[in-house]
Amino acid sequence: MVKNVIFDYMGVLADVDYKKLLSNISLNEKFKAIRIITALKLHPTFKYSFDQYQLGALNKNDLYEIAHKIYPKSAEIIPTLLNLLPNCLKENEAVVSLAKKLHNDGYKIILISNSIPEMQEKIQNSSLVEFFDGFVMSHLVGMMKPDKNIFDFACKTYEIDPKETIFIDDTPENLIGAKNAKLETMHCKKPNILATELTDFIYNRNQPESN
Repeated sequence: MVKNVIFDYMGVLADVDYKKLLSNISLNEKFKAIRIITALKLHPTFKYSFDQYQLGALNKNDLYEIAHKIYPKSAEIIPTLLNLLPNCLKENEAVVSLAKKLHNDGYKIILISNSIPEMQEKIQNSSLVEFFDGFVMSHLVGMMKPDKNIFDFACKTYEIDPKETIFIDDTPENLIGAKNAKLETMHCKKPNILATELTDFIYNRNQPESN
């Protein structure tokens, strides 16, 4: 029976409001920003470097220098993007409300995030701290999803049984790491759909059988 729920942050509890993000920079900078944002997914070297930044293995200057070698005309936008990001995150209200209800109903609620230093203050100053029982941020612990070790770390740190825990993420690859750590998993296709599916799972299908 599930007693603990672990949420991913980006894509589940919150999303980047790209319209707001781009509205804060000039037209010339927009083209640079779009190129850098696209490179996070498509350029292997830059993606790897950003992963290292999320692990705390690179600092902001290191990341900038690597990006500048790859994109000399666009890299200068990176400090601006990183500084703007925290104020351009929008919480997914349906999922956050459900997490709060689960906490109030006695479930232990944990967050695991592939995070960057700029997000830490945003999360720590959000309403989540009022009802989340623990936070595991990749740049602080030197591990990131889908590595099985970050799930083992979360379970050990917050004294939860993997077999009594469900992990929710919008990236299927990350669910594999959780399954390897013996956690139940649920894929978040869309936050509103997740809120409905998780409510049904917890409050209908997860109830103990009556004798």
